[in-house]
Amino acid sequence: MKIRIIVGLISLFIWTSCDTTYQYDVYVQNNTGEIIEIAFKTNKDKQGILKGSTSLEDGERQMIISTVNIPSDGPALGASADHCDLVAEYVRAFIRDSIQSNLKWCDPAIEYATVDVQQGEFIIQYEKEHFGLD
Repeated sequence: MKIRIIVGLISLFIWTSCDTTYQYDVYVQNNTGEIIEIAFKTNKDKQGILKGSTSLEDGERQMIISTVNIPSDGPALGASADHCDLVAEYVRAFIRDSIQSNLKWCDPAIEYATVDVQQGEFIIQYEKEHFGLD
């Protein structure tokens, strides 16, 4: 009986690993002391192709992207920060109308958290230093 349970669990794991998809959310937070403008584009949002912008007051945090199920392009290893290029084409921030942040999308400095094996979150925390305004 134990062997059947073990074989069943292994089979279930292998079956679910073969057709794995991932979901990601992207959050932006403004820690600059000023209003910033966020521009972003993704082809994987739940709303379809999404190209937009939003303003964030100081201290405000907002989810800007929530993806559909993104199919795995290789072995099923779980959600990963390495999938950032699948999540969004770009996320850019501007302060004082024209000063662009030097923190670019997919930068290793962007915080990443695994919520579940198949779900992750990118959290971009913009600081004044990212705009060269120490």
